[in-house]
Amino acid sequence: MFNREIVKDGLPDPHKGFFLWVWYADKIPPHIGCSLNGAYYSLKVSGKDKALPASKVFKLIHEKRIAFLLVELNDTVTIERLEAVYALHESASQDVSCLTPVLDLFDNPEGVEILADLIARLERCDGIKCIFGLNLPANYTGIPSYTMTEVKSRLLKLESAKKQINIS
Repeated sequence: MFNREIVKDGLPDPHKGFFLWVWYADKIPPHIGCSLNGAYYSLKVSGKDKALPASKVFKLIHEKRIAFLLVELNDTVTIERLEAVYALHESASQDVSCLTPVLDLFDNPEGVEILADLIARLERCDGIKCIFGLNLPANYTGIPSYTMTEVKSRLLKLESAKKQINIS
């Protein structure tokens, strides 16, 4: 999927720069978040992460041994823009995925629906500085192929599980 090698022996300082975070990089679909200068943001069915310290998020990834990619971007955004984009959404749903606010940051590029589309577009316009991997399986070759239908199906399952918890 990537036109570059994944660096597996060290991560950059997440407190300096703009990054895409790909959780469960070996699953369909993965979960996407982003950070700017150490402030992590993510949209989930259960709500959103807003300006969490990146160091605490990394600690969780390490402790749970989550297959993870950190995509360092050449582009940058302002913290005000990041806050504004995430303020538009309260939680993920079948209509709003974790990728939605990230796409908003890039002004919703035409033809981009899933992470693979965004990565391909960023690679074409030299928007990726480096891709780092952590806890990846030995045979890992990239994010598995998936469709928007699979994303919506996963979000529906998560929404149903959330409703069951709220009923209990």
